[in-house]
Amino acid sequence: MYTQSTRAAAPRSLLAMTEAETRAHGLSRLVMVTSNDDLPALYLYQRWGFMITEVKPGAILAHHGREEPGFAHIPVRDEIRLERRLSSCPASRCAILELGVAINLGDIGGPHSPPGPSFPPLPLAPLGG
Repeated sequence: MYTQSTRAAAPRSLLAMTEAETRAHGLSRLVMVTSNDDLPALYLYQRWGFMITEVKPGAILAHHGREEPGFAHIPVRDEIRLERRLSSCPASRCAILELGVAINLGDIGGPHSPPGPSFPPLPLAPLGG
């Protein structure tokens, strides 16, 4: 049976595995990239200790050349980057693992969560540092 707790456990497990792999490679930061409409992802990442570090207004709109409705019919336009430090080090000397994770977190929101648009992932650019 696929329950609400099962849906919540999958992203949590993926994050735990990613964090373990990041630490195993001696990296000290995780960077997640999502879109402005993905409220479930923004909620979960911030609950897991990620902080918003960059907003790129219009980045997704410019990349795809069109606007489409996303989660809760919010127009998909902006790229939002969130970061979680795994150890203390100056930002300029931290190695990072930047993830472009495509998880349909709309399933976590329940039956009233529409799926997001079907955009291919954006190419990820390295953060300064």
